[in-house]
Amino acid sequence: GLSFRPWPVKLEVRSRWQPTRGKYTLRAASLLNGRPVYHGPNGAELRYELKDKEEDWAARHWLEADCWVIRQGDHHRYGLSSKRLIMELENETDWKSGVDACLPIMVAERIYLK
Repeated sequence: GLSFRPWPVKLEVRSRWQPTRGKYTLRAASLLNGRPVYHGPNGAELRYELKDKEEDWAARHWLEADCWVIRQGDHHRYGLSSKRLIMELENETDWKSGVDACLPIMVAERIYLK
């Protein structure tokens, strides 16, 4: 049968750019476009955007594809064109960096931070 795997409650973002680096937490009932929204340091948010949705700026105008993005301080700092689930992103290397941010970046389900 089909096995359902719940969304991870916590993630770690390892970004070269410090303001988005750290632990991200899934808040209760925090879904957007059918995917979880994670809240990180300095008001950062990891979320999924859809190309066909008017208000999803990065998907529509920057990456021109459905994508995972990290927003922080009113800017899209990172984006990844992908239809993968959040727990499948750990080995993704096709992230793009936006305003001020710099590569590399990795989204890890295992948390090593204390």
